[in-house]
Amino acid sequence: MWNSFSMREEKYLCYLQRLNKLDSGILLVKINNTYYTFNQKQLEFLKYLNNNASSKEEIYLRFSGYSTSTIDQIIDHFYKRGILFEKNSFENKGFKFLSLYRRFTRFYLPQALSNYIEKKREKFIHLFPNPVFITKLMMYCSPILTFFIYYAWQDIQLNIDQVPRNAITFLVGSVTAIIHELLLMMYHLKFGRKAGLIYIRIIYFVIISFGTEWGASYSEKKHFRVWMFLFSMLSIFYLSGVFFSLFYLLRYLNFELAAYYMSVYAVGTLIFAFINAYPFLLKTDGYMIYQETFGVYKLRSLFFKTLIYYFGMRKNLAFKEVVRRNSFKTYIWDVFFILSIIVVIYILSNNIRIII
Repeated sequence: MWNSFSMREEKYLCYLQRLNKLDSGILLVKINNTYYTFNQKQLEFLKYLNNNASSKEEIYLRFSGYSTSTIDQIIDHFYKRGILFEKNSFENKGFKFLSLYRRFTRFYLPQALSNYIEKKREKFIHLFPNPVFITKLMMYCSPILTFFIYYAWQDIQLNIDQVPRNAITFLVGSVTAIIHELLLMMYHLKFGRKAGLIYIRIIYFVIISFGTEWGASYSEKKHFRVWMFLFSMLSIFYLSGVFFSLFYLLRYLNFELAAYYMSVYAVGTLIFAFINAYPFLLKTDGYMIYQETFGVYKLRSLFFKTLIYYFGMRKNLAFKEVVRRNSFKTYIWDVFFILSIIVVIYILSNNIRIII
């Protein structure tokens, strides 16, 4: 079975999902859900192969101004980075499946909304303090927040199993996601970045979420990205603290029903905050911070490609090249990822409810 994958045609293609020209003149291109920067000549080469499977002979004819050895080096470089795909290859099929999944679970709102935000930014963005300063302040105040949340959690004593499943509780994740993404939007606008495309997505065909595309942030310096992920992660914990505070206020005003649902939102948001901070399962802020901290990227993809390589695809040169990226840091992540999968299976098989 695996040997059939190694018999590949020498036809290459790519899928350009999005193209942005930054203020610096750099061309930012989204391929396979990852952003890359190219110069104009490289982009011309990729545009020719966009949804157009071509053999090396056809590429030689199209770019006759380059030597065949130069074209071979370009193809080899782009292929190893996952920018080019071979027609009917295992990687290409997997990419198409993910692309179709995103297409049916992600719905972009009209571009006019992003344009409107861009026009109005100057009127309100000055009211938002420096995000890096806010992040540092959140880090320094984290012990106080931890003490308050622990006390409130014990005081509420909310039994998750008894939380009713209705429209109000179903939207806990959606409300959290919307506020979280709006904060992240303000983070970028404060630093003079443009508003990304806004979309609604359905996670696992169940949870309605909200997001904004900030492709340009992938071309930013590491310092910018680290503070962005820290701000994003900590903001959810503090949002939970806000909900806990509103719970006490509503209870003080004798709005018992509203106070109860606010406690549900407080606990639900806190659970999502821990899930978002956990780096060894989903592509969360914690996952991104782990990558930035240790300088290793695409860990989950690397894990599965390594697994497939050792279980049958040892002759696949692309997988062999990917496996060389492994190190002690990636293997540590792999171990915890496997343990996380085991825990998730245990939770599901025993009908343990951990999410509102």
